[in-house]
Amino acid sequence: MFRCQAIPIAHPIWRSSSAVLSAPVAGHVSIDLGLTLRAFFEYLSQIALAFSTSVLARNRERAETILFALCTITVFTALELLLFKTSADTGVAGSQDTSDNLRGSR
Repeated sequence: MFRCQAIPIAHPIWRSSSAVLSAPVAGHVSIDLGLTLRAFFEYLSQIALAFSTSVLARNRERAETILFALCTITVFTALELLLFKTSADTGVAGSQDTSDNLRGSR
């Protein structure tokens, strides 16, 4: 019988923090559990999106419609990024850090 308790899966930083604090610290596999859960659910949503797209694209006409919609979204996203990038120098959109980065100053 295989025992999962015999294998420590916690990050080694928890042992170090337990030694420094002189108190037992319950650890996780990840240091930032919230960020790990967020990334996990983003990954699951990408899998669900890919699966639903493959199911919907089985029909040729639907596949063409999905391709057209994705191309349209890509074009508008690229245009939006270009507009925000060029207007960051004038201070209309974007933060001060963005305009400083575009000018090359720190």
